[in-house]
Parts: sequence; structure tokens; C-alpha cells
Amino acid sequence: MRLILPEQFYRIERMEDAATKIMAKHKGVTLAIIRGEARSKWIVKARTEMVVYFRDILGKSYPQIAKFMRRDPTSCLHLYRKHQREILEQRPCPHAAKA
Repeated sequence: MRLILPEQFYRIERMEDAATKIMAKHKGVTLAIIRGEARSKWIVKARTEMVVYFRDILGKSYPQIAKFMRRDPTSCLHLYRKHQREILEQRPCPHAAKA
């Protein structure tokens, strides 16, 4: 699974506008679904993308993101850290032995 990097977006000031833009990229995703309790992979991917965008591009705090998404701030923190781990796993290690 490859997530969208924050650099691929352009700056949008309002969280509502950014959420609409991200939801448009994911077929069938609505704000109600994002704010809901479902944990399907495609929904979690859209949620993660929102958290990363809000944090990295808009500079929002975890409590602000959590309030918008109707989640606990630690849930947003977990999604963000999970995304960072996945990005690091995708990059080749510069010190790895070449075969």
C-alpha cells in the first residue's frame, strides 16, 4: 500500500476544504464515514491521509485534528506515527549491503 506524501498536495487553509479534496480522491468516502467507527482498510487509508495532511501541510495540532474527525487525539497520533513507519519501510536503507 502506498500512501500519498504530503508534498503532493497544495496548501489549503481550511480543514473542511482539505477533507473535501481528500474525500474526492477516494470513491465512496464521506465525512460521516471518516468520522464513523468503521475500520475497513480503504476507510483507514483515507483517514490516515487526512491526518497526515492536516498535520504536515496545515500544521494543525492533534487535538484540533481529533476534534474535526471526532476521534481521540491519541488515535490521530497513532495514525500519523503508523504512516511515518510505513514511509520509512518503503525507503531503501542506504547502509544495506548490495548483492
